[in-house]
Amino acid sequence: MSAVTEVTIVRVDLVEESFKTYRDLRDEDPALYPVMLVLSRPLDDFERSILFKWWQNIEFTEDRMQVLLRIATLEQVRDELGELNGRLASAIAAASEAREAAQAEDERLRALAAEINAALTQQ
Repeated sequence: MSAVTEVTIVRVDLVEESFKTYRDLRDEDPALYPVMLVLSRPLDDFERSILFKWWQNIEFTEDRMQVLLRIATLEQVRDELGELNGRLASAIAAASEAREAAQAEDERLRALAAEINAALTQQ
């Protein structure tokens, strides 16, 4: 297995929907709101796919270094920061394994196609 660069939460941000004034004016949940997590590096497609499967409360933005927790509070993020970083690390490791397995299968398919094509040219 190749080395995977660790991903951690480096900052939290609020979005417009996070603010109580926004939620009150739209009759939304007064206690829970979205919290943006800014990560230490961009996520690739495999990492985003695993995170989405494992973490139903997550939404991705165009910026691959950001993920939005849809239903949270800043207090929850603060209190669960270690757990959140642990969940990120587990998902990143699983994504690395999935990526390597997919790449190995891609190589097997390429080799098989080349073998079949070589046999066809010898006919």
